[in-house]
Amino acid sequence: MALDILGPLPVTTKGNLYVLVLMDYFTKWPEAILIPDQEASTVAEELVRAWISRSADHEATGCTPADMLLGRTLRLPCDILFGRPSDTPSSPNEYLNNLEARLESVHAFARERIKLASERMKTRYDSGATDHHFKEGDQVWIYNPKRRRGLSPKLQQNWERPYTIVKKLNDVIYRVQRSPNAKPKVIHINRLTPYRATDHSSV
Repeated sequence: MALDILGPLPVTTKGNLYVLVLMDYFTKWPEAILIPDQEASTVAEELVRAWISRSADHEATGCTPADMLLGRTLRLPCDILFGRPSDTPSSPNEYLNNLEARLESVHAFARERIKLASERMKTRYDSGATDHHFKEGDQVWIYNPKRRRGLSPKLQQNWERPYTIVKKLNDVIYRVQRSPNAKPKVIHINRLTPYRATDHSSV
């Protein structure tokens, strides 16, 4: 595998400045991954997340991405060294039948795992969901984790203030405005928190 880093480029809304480019020598398969810096730890983390983990079981589905897409387990270097598995199909028709059956089995298993994972995620989300409710005219902070180039994330403020609630669009969506002449924004309630004048001295 070959890799290179392209950049710095114009910063994205998520603070990324570089593109990590990966290429598999054998298949010529390319990957381009946005990264915020050129640190070795960042590159290693993305290699695991976007490349190596494809041969590992996903937490939600219980299957590898290769199982879900190709209907078979990826052949790793150790598999190549120790030879082909003993259950290799003897004919193309047998291979197709086995592939169809395996995909059906894998997808059914994954759907059940995804359902369970979704229920767990909902439970965690509900436990941390905000219980704030706002009315027109209320002032609020808006969570905005956009990073500014050249400043450490630890020194940047994640909350913008003050915005005014202009309208409640539904139970969780609000239209807010920073000033009468500013362009309104539509924001989810989870990105809002009450604004108090005393907050300025503590944030």
